[in-house]
Amino acid sequence: MNRGRLLCYVCLAAGATSGVGLVLRTCDLSSVASNKLSLGPDMRTVKAGETSPFRLRFAAPLGEPLEFSDLDFLRHRFALRRGADLAKVVHLLHLCCSNPAAPLEAGDRTGSISELSSVLLDQRRAAEWYPGHSFFIIHTAHGLRYVTSTAGVAGDITAQPHVDQVLALFADLNLPATTRLHVMHGDAALEDVLRDCLANFQLSGEFEWSVLGLIRYSPSDHVWENRFGESYTLDDIVRALIAKPLSSASCGGTHTLFTLGAIAQISSLHRGLSREVADLLDRYLCATLNHVIETQLADGSFDPKWYCSVETAAWYQGLVTKVRRELPDRAWLATGAGRAACIEPLSPMVEKTQKVLATGHHLEWIGLLPSREQPSREPIEKAAQFLHDSLISAEDEQIEASFCPYSHALSALVYLSSKNVAG
Repeated sequence: MNRGRLLCYVCLAAGATSGVGLVLRTCDLSSVASNKLSLGPDMRTVKAGETSPFRLRFAAPLGEPLEFSDLDFLRHRFALRRGADLAKVVHLLHLCCSNPAAPLEAGDRTGSISELSSVLLDQRRAAEWYPGHSFFIIHTAHGLRYVTSTAGVAGDITAQPHVDQVLALFADLNLPATTRLHVMHGDAALEDVLRDCLANFQLSGEFEWSVLGLIRYSPSDHVWENRFGESYTLDDIVRALIAKPLSSASCGGTHTLFTLGAIAQISSLHRGLSREVADLLDRYLCATLNHVIETQLADGSFDPKWYCSVETAAWYQGLVTKVRRELPDRAWLATGAGRAACIEPLSPMVEKTQKVLATGHHLEWIGLLPSREQPSREPIEKAAQFLHDSLISAEDEQIEASFCPYSHALSALVYLSSKNVAG
């Protein structure tokens, strides 16, 4: 029997267990009465005593964790020079969270967590890192906001790549909501960023990182209310994420999958989803995992255009079409722009980079699944070997030009390696 076909039955079977190790996916720079998250009269977004973010757990593959002896050497290739754009700073901090204890210095370049995080937390340090550039934190009516890059704007080096990506990164860094931010015209706190995020939260556009930030800082809150008086339950959020066209989402839809995996993990402890939507989420993630594994390429990579085939699969059209019909507002579900990529051929160089991007991102969200839902060791090992070989063979210029794909690739290898497995 095809192992991929069997996988969904294994996923849904209760009681399947294994000795899978777990990785706590945070680094720690720190020395949520009601289940409703709203601005409220005191404008608080986290409850007293619940200021630290939820720690996501990553499962190692079945059997013994993977072994790579040269990961520290590879990490040094990602050290940055002062003035590197904010997108690289964010991705390097994401990578550093996989192994915060390892030093990362290379000549005049740095990968120090404390130095890089200070660029995000202190505008005085940001001014030193980006001399002559405008500040990337702005005051709003409801708190603070990190400026997001605009498509087509050249030289936008001080903007975060995605809406609320820095907020989600702060959760990776395990920063409490009370963490002080040194900004223009006085001090503030990370909670001010959370408050602005909640005030403007809507189920439209790119909201994956907003969800990650809010749910990790307030995991016990199951209803979110924005400044317009609109309320969203976790059920609403899961349905909207499942309904999003993967072909038009960031990084081929893998960030959508990561967010859904995080919701599933948090909800399993805080019971934030109805049984119906929890079952829907399990079926969606399990069937998606099946598809990713079944379409793995001969070189071990995951298909960079995997979303093209999954969106035409019978199970996807049946499940997702039903969810879309139930949404009150479907105007944002247009798929034309994303599907166009399915018919455009990739050059060999672009294809290699896209394979690295897809494979690293897929391994990260797959790692969020509980041990009983993990695939067999073989496809994970093949994918990891592909990433390792790609990192070894990549020229420094390639890594510099494609920092996101390669940093996610190394991040996936680090958490899959034995030195990072806990429990």
